[in-house]
Amino acid sequence: MTNTSTAYYVFTFAFVFTLAACVSPETQSTLPQPETKPASTFPQPTAPSTSDWTISVPDVNKMDGVTTQFVSTGGFAHIRLEFKNNKLCAGSCIPVALITPQAGHGCFIESNVEGSMYSRRVRVKFDDGKPRTEVWGISDDHEAIFPHNPEGFIQEMKKHNSVFIEFGCDASDSYVMEIGIHGLQSALDSILTSIPTTQHRIGKTSTCAANDIECLCGPSGPKTSECWANAVAREDSIKTNATAPQELPEPPI
Repeated sequence: MTNTSTAYYVFTFAFVFTLAACVSPETQSTLPQPETKPASTFPQPTAPSTSDWTISVPDVNKMDGVTTQFVSTGGFAHIRLEFKNNKLCAGSCIPVALITPQAGHGCFIESNVEGSMYSRRVRVKFDDGKPRTEVWGISDDHEAIFPHNPEGFIQEMKKHNSVFIEFGCDASDSYVMEIGIHGLQSALDSILTSIPTTQHRIGKTSTCAANDIECLCGPSGPKTSECWANAVAREDSIKTNATAPQELPEPPI
């Protein structure tokens, strides 16, 4: 090794040693540290809900065995579907209703149709479609409005993700309510499968249709809540017997 190379390595070692000695632990603590930013406080994206609808727990009338369930949207104002014995209700009930945001708290829906106290002219639009004007009914308590063709309205809701309805409490109000209606078909399917629907579940031999609960557990059936309890018990028994191992017959002697 030449004197020049030796001098170069000696100089380099001395420079590194001197630099390390100058940057002591105390000195390092005073050096500027890289800036640390707090974790983002913005809400993180979540997976979209599979349905905008919720299903109520079945309510069985202890007198006549009739089961009532509601399928409802959320939001400021909400749409509610009423089912009796897993069928859209009819008669004195309101099958499809738009419940006012202030129901029970002072919102009295007035009619804006001349000559009628229980009619409300509204504008309706599905998704990005064109708005149309319809005349809906007003409930007796003036806290809800409803379409006069509930089955047709349900069919339209099945095809869309949102509905816009323009109405209000006073006759001159014209607020636009946007309501999510995605996933109605799956909610309706849940209603149809949430109630016992087969004749053998209550041990009846009759002409009742398999899905006619009013016939099976209603006016022509046991008419009591025991009908439903017995239905579940019998169904469990049938499933157990069907899966139980069968004993082979003894061979003849």
